[in-house]
Amino acid sequence: MKVTFIDKIVVFLLSIILLVDSINGFLLLNKVNTSISLSQLVKFPILFFMLFRIFLLNRKYLLHIFSIVFILLTSVFVNYFQIASINFIAEFTLILKLMVIPVCLYYFVCLKNINSDFYNNSVSKIFKIAFIVLFVNIFLSFVGVGYSSYSGGIGNKGFFYAGNELSAMYLVINSYLLLNVYQNYQRKYFYLLSVIAIALGLLISTKVSMISILFIVLLIPLTHLKLKITPKLIRNSVFFLLAIVLFTFILIENVRTSGVYARWVYFFKIYDYDFISILLSGRNITLTESWNMNAINFEPLNAFFGYSYTGFIDNLRQSSFFKAKANEMDFIDLYFMYGILGLFSVLSVWFIAIYNYFISYNKNIILLITILLILFISFISGHILYSGLSGPFIGIYLSQFFTNSNTNFKA
Repeated sequence: MKVTFIDKIVVFLLSIILLVDSINGFLLLNKVNTSISLSQLVKFPILFFMLFRIFLLNRKYLLHIFSIVFILLTSVFVNYFQIASINFIAEFTLILKLMVIPVCLYYFVCLKNINSDFYNNSVSKIFKIAFIVLFVNIFLSFVGVGYSSYSGGIGNKGFFYAGNELSAMYLVINSYLLLNVYQNYQRKYFYLLSVIAIALGLLISTKVSMISILFIVLLIPLTHLKLKITPKLIRNSVFFLLAIVLFTFILIENVRTSGVYARWVYFFKIYDYDFISILLSGRNITLTESWNMNAINFEPLNAFFGYSYTGFIDNLRQSSFFKAKANEMDFIDLYFMYGILGLFSVLSVWFIAIYNYFISYNKNIILLITILLILFISFISGHILYSGLSGPFIGIYLSQFFTNSNTNFKA
């Protein structure tokens, strides 16, 4: 097998996918409604082309994808015979979103086996273009064009509508670029990119964007630190520590003088200074309420197959506490929607990727830490495991966990 025209089309479309999402967000902001979004018009062909190539290159991967879909659809139809009022369009849409990460992961693993140079160049191009589009979006929002991360004009997210998804995408893109720049001994570019990444995190102003990128920026040099003490090492270490102190001061001052500080003070008061509630933005409270509401209609079958998306939302609507929203905690929401079987079928892709990380011969701890951070973020917030915005980049990032020697390529 070799790289085909379809592969080049897929890489091209993924390179411009954030630009398409930005245009889609611009249309939504200006209340231009269409029967099908511009993003969907691009993402559907991408998924189809990737599935077609996986079918040709490694049917074991395709079998795994279809087995996940089968388990999720089983949950839908089990609940259909129980409540007989399933919104099939909403159900299929959610399942399709859940397939974005595994399809992108397995496609790029196949691509790596066909031509590793083409794979590396493609991934690099996709992430670089994504970073530029992300940078332009946040800058435009900063000067007053686009969405805010929170009400009251707090934070900036350009023309990207979803805040949680943006934070996850931002972390993955910056982690990939920072790590590659540092590993290629382009230290000046690493420091420059670190400054830009931290600045973008401040402008986005979510807890995830500000804290996670600072963590990654600090961790990359530390994981590559050599014990041999030289004047150059001391000089660079002092410079780096001074830079971190400076940016920490800027971070604190930015938070103090912006609406973010007022928002945090507000949360401290309404949650009675409960650190867990503040960290989770009150999701622990909604979790308790949703657990009680779903327990009213609990049947033993629900533990395995959940309530389906429709049933879950219907259960929440019985409480005035909710406005047809989920908990925005992916693990919990997926358990309620699809039960234990559905949750673990979705997570099985992540388990396989992490397993491949540990058996690979060319692994970097930053890759694992970034993905564990993403999983943690998805646990305490929502719309990560089934994100149409960050999903493609997470899937591509996970493909780095596989090497040519452990991808079990032969179908």
